Amino acid sequence: MAREWPFELDVFQKEAIYHLENGDSVFVAAHTSAGKTVVAEYAIALAAKHMTKAIYTSPIKALSNQKFRDFRQTFDDVGILTGDVQINADASCLIMTTEILRSMLYRGADIIRDVEFVIFDEVHYVNDFERGVVWEEVIIMLPEHVSLILLSATVPNTLDFASQVAVEVVVEDHTLRGVVEATSEEVVVAVVNCNEGVVVALLPAKATTPVIWAKRDVLVAQPQQHRTKLSKEKSAIHMLIERSIARLKPEDRTLPQIIRLRELLSRGIAVHHGGLLPIVKELVELLFAETLVKVLFATETFAMGLNLPTRTVVFSGYRKHDGQSFRNLLPGEYTQMAGRAGRRGLDTVGSVIIVAPGSDQAPPVAELRTMMLGQPSKLRSQFRLTYNMILNLLRVEALKIEEMIKRSFSEHATQQLLPEHEKAVKISEADLAKIKRDACDICDKHMDSCHDAGQTYMQLTSDLYKGLISTPLGRRIFTPGRLIVLDYEGIRTFALLLANSTTHRGDPSNPSVMPLVLKPSRDSRDSTDLLPFLPEFMAMYTPLQKLKKHVFTKVDTIPVSQIQSLTGTVVKSVIPEIFNGGEKYHKAKDILHRYCLEWNDKFSEMSLEKVQNLNLQDIIQQRAALKEAATDDTVMKCPNFIKHWLIREKIVQLRQSLTDQNLQLLPDYEQRIEVLKTLNFIDSDTRILLKGKVACEIHSSDELVLTELILDNVLADYEPPEIAALLSAFVFQEKTLSTPTLTSNLERAKETIIEISKKVNDIQTTYQVIQSSEESNDFVSQPRFGLVEVVYEWARGMSFKNITNLTDVLEGTIVRTITRLDETCREVKNAARIIGDPELYQKMQTAQELIKRDITAVASLYM
Repeated sequence: MAREWPFELDVFQKEAIYHLENGDSVFVAAHTSAGKTVVAEYAIALAAKHMTKAIYTSPIKALSNQKFRDFRQTFDDVGILTGDVQINADASCLIMTTEILRSMLYRGADIIRDVEFVIFDEVHYVNDFERGVVWEEVIIMLPEHVSLILLSATVPNTLDFASQVAVEVVVEDHTLRGVVEATSEEVVVAVVNCNEGVVVALLPAKATTPVIWAKRDVLVAQPQQHRTKLSKEKSAIHMLIERSIARLKPEDRTLPQIIRLRELLSRGIAVHHGGLLPIVKELVELLFAETLVKVLFATETFAMGLNLPTRTVVFSGYRKHDGQSFRNLLPGEYTQMAGRAGRRGLDTVGSVIIVAPGSDQAPPVAELRTMMLGQPSKLRSQFRLTYNMILNLLRVEALKIEEMIKRSFSEHATQQLLPEHEKAVKISEADLAKIKRDACDICDKHMDSCHDAGQTYMQLTSDLYKGLISTPLGRRIFTPGRLIVLDYEGIRTFALLLANSTTHRGDPSNPSVMPLVLKPSRDSRDSTDLLPFLPEFMAMYTPLQKLKKHVFTKVDTIPVSQIQSLTGTVVKSVIPEIFNGGEKYHKAKDILHRYCLEWNDKFSEMSLEKVQNLNLQDIIQQRAALKEAATDDTVMKCPNFIKHWLIREKIVQLRQSLTDQNLQLLPDYEQRIEVLKTLNFIDSDTRILLKGKVACEIHSSDELVLTELILDNVLADYEPPEIAALLSAFVFQEKTLSTPTLTSNLERAKETIIEISKKVNDIQTTYQVIQSSEESNDFVSQPRFGLVEVVYEWARGMSFKNITNLTDVLEGTIVRTITRLDETCREVKNAARIIGDPELYQKMQTAQELIKRDITAVASLYM
């Protein structure tokens, strides 16, 4: 073996090592602290034995830094590459962020030829909406000679994801013996019903420290009220603190955050959250790893991947705010945090305590059971096309965009069915030949054009409604009580729009509505559900519920693309009565039942003559012509019209499934290509132009707006501190209530950025990449300019202590923003080199030197 351990390996670890020795890729799914790192260590040792390279990637830089320290204690030749750190870049084991690896793959870096293994830690991070796409890009683009080691928490669809990347699956799955099932009453009693101070005081007595207190609002937890016994450890804590902050300037050592944490640490208590300075976070992590912190108030990000198990985890509640609303913790979130309880080799058990949110508010047993024992969230593809991805693929020409889409997790299931589709096409073509032998003179001549017109009519209807919903007229049309016809789970039915039903959540190119849907009585679609919704076809449609007792409704979220008709009928006497119960409910049900009796002119589309948008008017005119072709009297005289339509429909669908045109993201790709052509990033033959080459360098921010800013020579009028301040708007995304005070120069530049952003968004809206500016980085509706003053003064030499007084943004967020800003400055500097602008190049060089100083340039404690 390439590496030995002083303990007996678990079965899943042995299986994974066996597959690695055979040159296979592996997907290891195991709960937190189960020992997945053993598999990563063996891959690193095996690469060293073979004299090749292993790359370890992680979702967060903090985890990369921690792994660098851990692996350096185990292996001789370890290096790290992150945005701001490069150490031993030629090492056989390289630790880097996923973004760095993606950049290497697009550049065709020579190092990739020597790589044997790539380790993806916390691979369930593909569920992350913002950065999950980066993980999929890398997995897709890695060459075949590279073996993948995917390490993940337990997820229900491990096999689905693993089959996409052709890896062996190793699942750590054991059943505990001798577990006593608690009664409902015992479960409720086990939830601590007292204040937090009592719990902290109780923990040492019960031998349950160290403890992680999973509390979201750690800043207001008032941990200074709590005390732990630390007589022996105080000296060690003091020495580590002094050694760590000695890296800072004397002035920075007296920052309020550091003084406050010093006092807490002296009592064995600490906090850990995103607003802490990086050096403070790392200090807390190191002290906790040495068991010098007895009580840690932390947010859930602490459990993301940092390998810092504890004896006890305390939850201050079981609900969280997810950015939209308060909800219970998901099973995966609970397991990720609770899984830190119990240190391997140190504790016989790990304790998890849930503190009830009120003195008499014990959580419902059913909710606790779901949170603790429910299935974790599935791995879901967040793959989406970005302009940077498209331009890089057009530049390198090593991989077609269609291939990239095909190999994404989101398209995987569809691609697996292709062999079956090929057989189905042959059967359907045989059916068509049989019909032709029946000599249907009508359909032989007219069905193809009739069917094609109907299909195009339905697509244009979808485009029309999606465009209409974002206009002022559209907002009046999508009024409460409006009767709509829709495709609901493949079956035609109707619904009534509710108040404030319009939403742009989910896919920005396909907004949704939330109507009251009449639930279909059928479980599956029939032949008439495939016909377009037109008055001439109504007589053919399958009737809705005939009996009033079968009328059931459901409030659901429906993409606008599923609406088949915005009718001229508004029903005002059903909502909200249908929700009120009693006599009003029955009256509302009577009204709905009357609409169920037959498809009639009440379901016909409303008049759209008031639409003034030129693009939408054009769609309306096209639909009128297509409607005539689809309902041609000649073809509708065929006695087997529906049968012949269905066979034509089946053949078209199956043929479509065998082509690249069936890829769900292809329309989005084509729309984005038109945007790039209009902005002159590529030419009419999709050859990349100068703007496109510049945009390929922009990974950290909005590539379209920033490229326009550079090529319009806007930055030439400003000095390096001003440029740095302006570019902070491209990386700052936090909320802030403070309003920055800007110089007249900065105000003028801010308006220029907003104008460029509006221009770009208008073009994206024209080609329906977005439906409105609210869905984009518009630099207006979001507080992107919140740190412009802070960065400007910092670049001019103001102390860190003083710039924190200019904003309500936490110190750690300021440092993190400046670190990301340094990366953006580097990208703009590269762009200046490409366009041959030495003046801009020098300004960006100076800007980097001005912002990357003192506390923002302190080396990691893990280094």
